[in-house]
Amino acid sequence: MLSNSWSEKAAIPSLRNNATVVSLDSLLYVFGGAGTQDNIWGDIITVETYNVKSDTWMRKNDLPQLLFGPGVTVVNNEIIVLGGQTREGKIEDATTKVFIYKAKSDQWIEATPLPIKNVFFGCASIGNKIYVIGGTVGGNPNWESYPTVYEGEMISNETKN
Repeated sequence: MLSNSWSEKAAIPSLRNNATVVSLDSLLYVFGGAGTQDNIWGDIITVETYNVKSDTWMRKNDLPQLLFGPGVTVVNNEIIVLGGQTREGKIEDATTKVFIYKAKSDQWIEATPLPIKNVFFGCASIGNKIYVIGGTVGGNPNWESYPTVYEGEMISNETKN
């Protein structure tokens, strides 16, 4: 049904910019990004879900590392969070890391990394294949852009050797 209107819903508990959002079941998952009361570019490691049926927010298990502008998609009812800008110590850089979020158990596992560091790219899945399109190497002062498309495949533990 088309309503041709917008309605305001419950505000997210934390300020966010450059977060990544994906839906699974009746929940919207919001991962990482930046924005704190003291610093609009302050890193955020939290994961929060919005329940569209109850108009409520809930905090989930934090990201395994700070991520700003990662890609995200859903494969086999698991959320895949790829790449993004991160900070280790005082060094800010894009990452190759890929994490799988198991929503039912609220747990993270690290998966096979991306072939290159990447942030601000398009990401989608078809079946058990994940596509990473474009992006940038990230990290100041180098923001070289990528025209590359990568394809990866999710393989369950049962089908591995």
